[in-house]
Amino acid sequence: MIGLDQSAIRMCAGLPAGTAKDGSGEIWMYEHAASPPGGIAPPTLTLPPGLNIGGQAPSGYCRVQLRFARGKVTEVQYAGNTDIGNARDAVCGQIVRTCLGYAPGGRDTVARTSHQ
Repeated sequence: MIGLDQSAIRMCAGLPAGTAKDGSGEIWMYEHAASPPGGIAPPTLTLPPGLNIGGQAPSGYCRVQLRFARGKVTEVQYAGNTDIGNARDAVCGQIVRTCLGYAPGGRDTVARTSHQ
């Protein structure tokens, strides 16, 4: 994402949830809350003597913060409860996935330019 301009970020990530001035640049914020598929937690099993297994669905929250200087991304940071299990920053993946390898013109442009 480093080096993408504001127009490219709007195309791959959408409009930011919030913005803030930062000296001569800006910070754009994108947010995502993870919840279990279908919004349903797995069932809880109770084993003697009162040991509960399950019932807690993986969830988390991520705020991706993009710092822009001269209209281009210069820094990316994650904030919040971003891990799911052992997957570090997994909640943030929903926000940044479409911007990784993004090039104006879509996926075909990325494929053509990477093979030339």
